[in-house]
Amino acid sequence: MIQHSAFGLRLYAIGEYPQAAEAAGLNLRRYVFASYLIAGGCAAIAAFCSAAFFSGSTTGSGDMLLSVVAIAFLGVVFSRRLTANIPGTLLATLLLGFLINGFQLLNISSFWVNGVQGVLILLVVAFSGALGRREGEQ
Repeated sequence: MIQHSAFGLRLYAIGEYPQAAEAAGLNLRRYVFASYLIAGGCAAIAAFCSAAFFSGSTTGSGDMLLSVVAIAFLGVVFSRRLTANIPGTLLATLLLGFLINGFQLLNISSFWVNGVQGVLILLVVAFSGALGRREGEQ
């Protein structure tokens, strides 16, 4: 949706080269504020869905943060341009879901699951950093 709408293309322009976007007449503060507002609304909807799914909120239900960060970073790797996109994020969600479910079926401790997620994050950051350096040299 973002890649095919005028609002999304303007956000891409602001993110890639803010000076050019401002020179083109875009109000940077308005678009950045709107993007934060939309992201906050999506986070609120996700929180309501999560609370409804778990029939309330408990103190131990906040350990999804590492999974969410791992999915976000893995989603970038599954794109051609190393940018976040919806199909890449869905593939990353499936991959991590299979991984976590497999660990649970094998009766492996949740500490190992968190460790593997952390290693995946480190590998993805190293991989994308190496690709960025290689593209910068060319």
